[in-house]
Amino acid sequence: MIFPAVFSVSLTALCYEVLLTRFFSFSQWNHLSFMVISIVLFGFAASGSVLSLVERRRPGWSAAVLETPAFPALLILCSLTVSGSFLLVKNIPLDYFRMPLEWRQGVYLFLTFLILLAPFFCAGSVISLAFAGMSVQTGWIYFANMLGSALGAVLPALLLPLLGEGRIVFCAALLLLALPFLQLLV
Repeated sequence: MIFPAVFSVSLTALCYEVLLTRFFSFSQWNHLSFMVISIVLFGFAASGSVLSLVERRRPGWSAAVLETPAFPALLILCSLTVSGSFLLVKNIPLDYFRMPLEWRQGVYLFLTFLILLAPFFCAGSVISLAFAGMSVQTGWIYFANMLGSALGAVLPALLLPLLGEGRIVFCAALLLLALPFLQLLV
């Protein structure tokens, strides 16, 4: 379950990152598309930091979580935050050009940053837990991570003409949502 989870989370995270960059480049004229990279890096770094602090207080916690229902629940949470954050951010009336004139736009920008942080925090948690809990198999975890990331970078370009941004985001989120239920069948 760990390797497919890392693969799927990596695919979904990078696919979502590419689509968010595209979304911001069209809606805000490239002025905020750079922000997506900082959100992703901050989300992954924050999740690793939090897991490191928890592991320091409870040694062996990471390996134990991989065997509990908390890990599939984290995948479900990751799926819900990807689709939910996309829906929420599309409805925030953020306008970069009005930022110097309206103080509300700064609040909208901050809300956008916080909302988009959640899916990348969850994705970083899944990958960090895999590395920390299965430190003997880091090569295979890294392989699953890189393979998922590569497909996540390419799939939006291939699927965009067929499905559009929203459907691709929801399909990627469904991939994460399906994993815990597939585990029950196996």
